[in-house]
Amino acid sequence: LLGNTDQGDITLSISDSGQVSDAEEIEITPNASSKVTAIYVDEGSYVSAGDLLLELDYEDALLNISEAEISLEQAEQDLQELLNPADEIDIKKAENDVIEAENAIKERAFQYQDDYEALEKTIEDYHNQIADNTDQIEDYQSKIEDTEENILDAETTDQQSAMNSAYSAVADIMVNLGEIMNDLDEIVTGSFSGQQKKLSQYSWATTEDEGDQLEKVEDEFYEASASYDSLFTLYQSASRSDLSSIRDLTDAAYEAVSFLSESYKELDVFLTLIYEHLDPSDSQLYIELTTDRSTVATNISRVNPYLSTIYDEVEAIDALNDSIEDYEGEIEDYQGTILDYEEDIQDLNKSIASSENDFAELDEQYELDLQNLRITVEEKQLDLIDVSESDIRAQLLVVRQRENSLKSTQESYADYFLYAPVSGYISSWDVDVGESISSSTIIGNLIDNNKQVIVSLNELDILDIEIGQTAKITFDAIPDFKTEGVVVKKDVAGTVNSGVVSYDVTLSVQSEDERILTGMSADVDIVLLSKPGVTLVSKMAVKEDQDGKYVEVVQNADSLEMQPFYSPEVIETEKAYIEVGDEDEVNYEVLSGLKVGDRIVLSTISLSSEEDTSGAFGLPGGGEGPGSGEFTPPRGGGNFEGGPPIF
Repeated sequence: LLGNTDQGDITLSISDSGQVSDAEEIEITPNASSKVTAIYVDEGSYVSAGDLLLELDYEDALLNISEAEISLEQAEQDLQELLNPADEIDIKKAENDVIEAENAIKERAFQYQDDYEALEKTIEDYHNQIADNTDQIEDYQSKIEDTEENILDAETTDQQSAMNSAYSAVADIMVNLGEIMNDLDEIVTGSFSGQQKKLSQYSWATTEDEGDQLEKVEDEFYEASASYDSLFTLYQSASRSDLSSIRDLTDAAYEAVSFLSESYKELDVFLTLIYEHLDPSDSQLYIELTTDRSTVATNISRVNPYLSTIYDEVEAIDALNDSIEDYEGEIEDYQGTILDYEEDIQDLNKSIASSENDFAELDEQYELDLQNLRITVEEKQLDLIDVSESDIRAQLLVVRQRENSLKSTQESYADYFLYAPVSGYISSWDVDVGESISSSTIIGNLIDNNKQVIVSLNELDILDIEIGQTAKITFDAIPDFKTEGVVVKKDVAGTVNSGVVSYDVTLSVQSEDERILTGMSADVDIVLLSKPGVTLVSKMAVKEDQDGKYVEVVQNADSLEMQPFYSPEVIETEKAYIEVGDEDEVNYEVLSGLKVGDRIVLSTISLSSEEDTSGAFGLPGGGEGPGSGEFTPPRGGGNFEGGPPIF
């Protein structure tokens, strides 16, 4: 069976029927995943179909386009090299390229070995650092234990010794301190002899300066008296085993002795002033003054050592407390150092894990590099082989693949610009410039102004549906009326009914015709592919071998006379390898290898010698076409212009 290639349209669509419904909100989602760089609408904005809503960061997409362009240019250069015959210089260069490529494999192996050993050394260093850190941690833990023992000793033996010493010192002082205090009280107030304000007997002999000194004596006396009373009270309630109690007792003792010492000093100054101008003829007063001065001198010599003793005890307790605080500070420092080492160990373990992952990446990269280098060697070796037609066809195919790849990246670039699928109002908008979003991110909703049609598709057809695809819509109730539709939503979760899974697809009706009413039945053809004016060849004519797809082109079609049938021997054919593009159910798009109008073999039918060959075309059964019944030629690339089919 013969036919011609033709020019026509490649069209694929999915047909279904549904019902018209009122418009619902349409979820707005991007077609690509990236960072938002510009926004052109706000919530509440009215947009028309095709208005630009936002832009995404398309730098990576531009890079992909650039890489695809470079890849295509390289493929075209390789094709040109195949088409140009090689001379001796080219052959010599190719031989050198093979040697260099083989050497590159050896060098890569050496590099891999070096990298592997370096990685092993790095991990070994990490483990050594962990071991060192562990030793340091153990050393500091030992230091903590030693310091804790020091604290325990300080809080037990040393502390008890200090408390005993301090208590004993206070007890020794208290033995004589009461007597010393009574002597002071007697001289100042005369309370023990019954003489009130004994110092007043010297008042007749006092000058203004001596009067001021007398006030100082009395003030110091009352301070000393109050401090002594407090000390006496604490001494009666103090416990030898309570460090806090002993510390309060020693502080009180130091304060009482200090005031008592200061009081005696001020009293000594006062009595000395009186003595210097007292008339010795007043024998009784002179005797009392001399006695008081002697008592004061004696008690000063007794009090000062007490002050030194109690000061030493206070200092000893403070030193012990400072020592304990220092020990606790050392422990805190040790614990901080241990924590630092432990954090270092954690970081080192992470580094080890990362380095171990690097082994896998190193192996993977090495295998990939070897594979690429081997491919390079093979390619360089192929350069030494004479170029064949199959090589040229293969490279043509590579060029076409690179062209398709470039086209695909250019189409992907368009996904970084989000346009309104239909006209309407932005009812919600939840995205900001700089935010990273994905193709599954719902960034807003659009209220569709038009009616909608909802159809249910099976689990195979739904895979071909994309948001934004166009459709042809007709209505049973409105004959001779056809309008456009746009896919605005597709369900990602199916509905199971009687074991059959279906997915709803929503289309926006791109017409405001008032005859379109809610509830009407509608027939929908969703366009998956539409390429007008391309070269078509029937799929039944295409065969395939190890070199690719080919068609048998009739070489002597002009010399064939119209006959009921032809024997295959009279038809001269030649293989024509072709490159195909898109396809529909019947035809391929021809990219190269055929031109419009080429006469081709669609199929071959073998007839036995006993079959009747007398029909209109010599077909079995005597009918008017192949087999019985009316013959219908294939569409597109299977037309039969120029005569009936020939067998």
